[in-house]
Amino acid sequence: MFKTFKCAFALKNTYRANGVIFSLKQIPLVKRLLPAALYKSRGLKIFANIVSIILELANIFVTKPLYVALMIYLPAILYQADTAAILLHIFLLMTLIGVIMNSHLFNPTKDKYYAMFLLKMDPREYTLTNYGYFLLKSLLGLGVSFIVCGLFVGLRLPTCILMAIFVVFSKICFHSFLLWRSQRTGRKTYNENKPSPALWITIFAILLCAYGLPLINWHLSETIFYILMVPVVIFGLVGSVYLWRFQGYRRVYKDLLQNNNIFFGYNDAVKQANIDTYQKKQLDSSVKVSSNKTGYGYLHELFVKRHRKLLTRSARNFSIGIFVILVSVVAMIYLNPGIAARANRMMLNSLPLALMFMYFINRGQSVTQAMFMNCDHSMLTYRFYRRPEAVLQLFRQRLRTLVAINLLPAALIALGLPLVLYLSGGTDNPLNYLVLFLSIISMSVFFSVHHLVMYYLLQPYNVELQTKSATYGIVNYITYLIPFAFMYIKLPTIAFGSCMVGFAVLYVILSLIFAYKYAPKTFKLR
Repeated sequence: MFKTFKCAFALKNTYRANGVIFSLKQIPLVKRLLPAALYKSRGLKIFANIVSIILELANIFVTKPLYVALMIYLPAILYQADTAAILLHIFLLMTLIGVIMNSHLFNPTKDKYYAMFLLKMDPREYTLTNYGYFLLKSLLGLGVSFIVCGLFVGLRLPTCILMAIFVVFSKICFHSFLLWRSQRTGRKTYNENKPSPALWITIFAILLCAYGLPLINWHLSETIFYILMVPVVIFGLVGSVYLWRFQGYRRVYKDLLQNNNIFFGYNDAVKQANIDTYQKKQLDSSVKVSSNKTGYGYLHELFVKRHRKLLTRSARNFSIGIFVILVSVVAMIYLNPGIAARANRMMLNSLPLALMFMYFINRGQSVTQAMFMNCDHSMLTYRFYRRPEAVLQLFRQRLRTLVAINLLPAALIALGLPLVLYLSGGTDNPLNYLVLFLSIISMSVFFSVHHLVMYYLLQPYNVELQTKSATYGIVNYITYLIPFAFMYIKLPTIAFGSCMVGFAVLYVILSLIFAYKYAPKTFKLR
């Protein structure tokens, strides 16, 4: 088995190195400096192996501790209660989410396809060695993290060690059960990359319980953790035996990889099926569409009407959820004076947290995908569609639509936050109410403009809706990191809100200038 694992690790490093070279060759200016001969460079492969080992160590001893610190430890110490008990409460519920969303076993990646179907490695040996390695990394990384954070809040050392063991056995329990259920009932194999809407609702409910219940002084205790530990270890051991004896891994991964369109033998069929399926799901066939406009305004209005379901459904759902949350917060403010005081402090000092929330609810990326799949992937093959006046006319139409869509949930937040501030005790400076409103609106407009401008300047998609622009990926990652960095920063609302409004106005102006100048040259089919 060690030989299989060694071969699989080398394979992953090889295609990872080739992927890095390919991505770099997509970046303007850099691509001219990198010859194609780099793909066969032995020195580069050795360097890639060293980098991969460093990344693996970083994943164990940096990424996992960061997760524990940001998602479990820091939230726990923010509550004015028994920090150790709250940390255990958040840990137990976040473990449940991790078990569902981070399985490795049900993640259909290309290295599994390369190893089991191209290189004909033994599917059982390959799966067990890599799954065992995944669990070992979790045990080491989380073990160190829980010991450090747990001791800081007053947990006993045995409890900290058992927390890491609990995570590992929980994963084995759930994943072996999913495998057994799939084989026993004939159900479709679970794919962690394609969670159902019901599963997303469940995860959202678990998050609410993890971070919301301590607000009303209710949380799971250390005793409950020890009680849960017993069945988890027992069923985990049974699940380990089942995974060891299971012989159908090739069949499982064939199903997963086919459903994830990783097999290469039927590319053309997959390509057309992707487009057809995407369009059928998003088209609104319940109404007959028509328009009184002409030219590109006519084309855009037809697109909006035919894709009304896609464009507005998620915004409406977010608006409903936001309204429910606001009503719940208002009710808790009236029922609990302690929550009112805490909410007041958040409104006056935690506005940077809203930046991450606005990032997640913005529909810019999904809308640009719909634009590409429904319209641009075909129309960009025509020269008239790439003319500067055509590109800019459609850009203006689309910008207005995207901003309007994202303003629906943003307006609720922009009105709700000043209301919460007022009901929770208000403020001596009335300017806080105005800044709260304007900053949320500016965040929404900023992300709307950002996504559309990046789409026009970088156009990252090919006809299979795969992202082929490394620059686009880098920009998106940076766009995520900035709101993430602000999550745990506390700044006065007036200071941060004023800076946010000013930055958004400046960014929008500069982005539109760049879009008008360069989009006619960069908006093309890959």
